[in-house]
Amino acid sequence: MGRYNEAGVAGLGDQRQFNPGARPLLDASQQRRLRDSLGDPPPDYGLWTGRSGAEL
Repeated sequence: MGRYNEAGVAGLGDQRQFNPGARPLLDASQQRRLRDSLGDPPPDYGLWTGRSGAEL
């Protein structure tokens, strides 16, 4: 009800596009390292999983 009182009918629309989202867990250099590593087979020569990516 607060958004309606402040902005009228326009305040009732979907406002999620203004949500910046959570901070990334990896910084830019860690993301680059992970992206570069995904082109190669995982260390155990199985499939890439979240765990094998986290162990980089």
